[in-house]
Amino acid sequence: MPNMAPLTQDEQCILLQTVEPGGKLVEVASGLVMASRVMHGARLAEDVAKVKLVMVVPEYRYAMPPFQPPGTDEGDVLPLGDCTSWLMTWPKNQIRLGGVFRVVRK
Repeated sequence: MPNMAPLTQDEQCILLQTVEPGGKLVEVASGLVMASRVMHGARLAEDVAKVKLVMVVPEYRYAMPPFQPPGTDEGDVLPLGDCTSWLMTWPKNQIRLGGVFRVVRK
């Protein structure tokens, strides 16, 4: 997503995250990537996007998001499973537009 044109409307997305040290990016959640580049009155950095977390893959509900949602109490650490419906920032290079999970068979 980092080299894509700016969004003109909110889009469904799949959110990727590394869930183990040195691990690869995996699909951990789905959500909406927001067209707005402002969050809580501040302009977002170019390498992040504002997302609304909609659904977390059950086996990753205890994984940590790349950034804690704004508005959490200082010292609180919320795993992904507790972040549904929150607006938060997510690295653009860990967002895939579209709302379809890829099925990977082991």
